[in-house]
Amino acid sequence: MNFAFLTSYPLDVRIGSGVIRTLVGWQLGLQKLKQHSTLIVSQIKATTLLSLTNQRLQFNRCITKMDFGLYDYFIGSDFDGYRLDVGKLPPYFVFNGALLADIARFEEGRTAKILKHLARREQQNMQKAIAVFVPSLFSADKVSSLYHIPENKIHLIPLGNDYTEWQQLLSQAGIMTNSKKIILSVARQYPRKGIADLLKAFTLIRKKSDLYLLWIVGGGPQLEANRRLAEKLGIASSVRFYGDVTDRQNLARLYKNSDLFCLPSYHETFGLVFLEAMASGLPIVAYRTTAVPEVVSEDTGILVTAAAIHQLAEALQFLLDNPSQSQKLAATGKIKAEKMTWQASANQLIYTLLNKI
Repeated sequence: MNFAFLTSYPLDVRIGSGVIRTLVGWQLGLQKLKQHSTLIVSQIKATTLLSLTNQRLQFNRCITKMDFGLYDYFIGSDFDGYRLDVGKLPPYFVFNGALLADIARFEEGRTAKILKHLARREQQNMQKAIAVFVPSLFSADKVSSLYHIPENKIHLIPLGNDYTEWQQLLSQAGIMTNSKKIILSVARQYPRKGIADLLKAFTLIRKKSDLYLLWIVGGGPQLEANRRLAEKLGIASSVRFYGDVTDRQNLARLYKNSDLFCLPSYHETFGLVFLEAMASGLPIVAYRTTAVPEVVSEDTGILVTAAAIHQLAEALQFLLDNPSQSQKLAATGKIKAEKMTWQASANQLIYTLLNKI
């Protein structure tokens, strides 16, 4: 089999984190299954959403002149591929991991307008595809209800993690001398990721003890606002914003030296970062919303009601105060992560193509 995966994002997780990690992950999984695949990506660079959007749309115009006939399967992603003539393509499929029509509700003004515009392109892309692949049941429901894609055209492909490679990085990561307990959060800094909620919850537990630290990894449009909020809440001395950490070894070091993971996101179509935390042996605290419960179960973490800051703080405090329970959740999570590899996900992709479509 010879696959082509299409995205207008460059190979830069700071820009297209979830999509890039999924397509690179599938390529890794297919390689282990002795299958060939090619990533068709852009080289764009952008500092604003408007600039990024314009360059991504331009990329989609440019690829209409390319010949993709040598591939057995061609898989677009989100809205990428919407301008292609499927009559001139190998069998055409779409992976949707964005749900732009859904996340637009978390934004305002120009950002919301841009996302709604791109959501219409997403719909065009999925309508002409033979089938649509989604990472969660939540996504399947939204693709059907928001984009009016027939349910029998939507297929679930759970995502994965590079478990073996990640364990090697963790084993090589150094121990950081620290007497305090550390809460780690890793995410692009968008409003929907709930970092402001985490800062407020951390303020509540920080009042009880100064033996806790909060490490936040990830850049993005909300980063400076979150820094200012930490200052306003009086917890800046206990919070470290690392910004983008693109070196995987450095990221592994932060995971290895943390005690628990928390991302109170309001919207996830899957949540790759939760698998990464499980593979690192960390218990998880998150919101019970969107696709999160499909990845984080009760035996791998604690889920609380979205926007319930006091519940979030109580869950964090409980795990910080109960190392035996934390270790139990972490151990179960690690077993789950070991099974949910990119090879398993790629194998499901192949099975779906051969047997369900």
